Amino acid sequence: LGFIENPSVQAELTYRTVATDELVLVVAPGHPWAHTAPSTEEVVETALVTREAGSGTRSVYESAVAAAGFGLPPTPLLEVSSTTAIKSAVAAGIGGAVLSSLAVATELAAGSLIGVPLPDLSLHRDLRAIWRSGREPSGPAAELLTVAGSIQP
Repeated sequence: LGFIENPSVQAELTYRTVATDELVLVVAPGHPWAHTAPSTEEVVETALVTREAGSGTRSVYESAVAAAGFGLPPTPLLEVSSTTAIKSAVAAGIGGAVLSSLAVATELAAGSLIGVPLPDLSLHRDLRAIWRSGREPSGPAAELLTVAGSIQP
């Protein structure tokens, strides 16, 4: 049993959506976008701090940008392999980033990161439990699947 946020699931896996999440653009409190919301076009034309290619968060953002008719975003300003590293880079003023609202809830509440609205992009995603097709989870894995599906973010 595993959990993914990527929009695609390999054919040999079965999945169940256990929650939904929304991505949010975040910037440091001193960033210009923290005080004056940019246009969606300005954001999608700006290099951001991102996860590595293939990560669920980056895939959802790139798909939303393309679906809104903007094409692909530019090469990232900085590409790192962890959400914690992205949050640190954004808080240090390196640039903005699009991250899970669940992952930045504490920083948004504390004011160390500022959320910037992007009303022209659909940044919702499904969080899924996955397992090998033909083998339903049992025992502790089935219990974990039940608990995961009952949690409301």
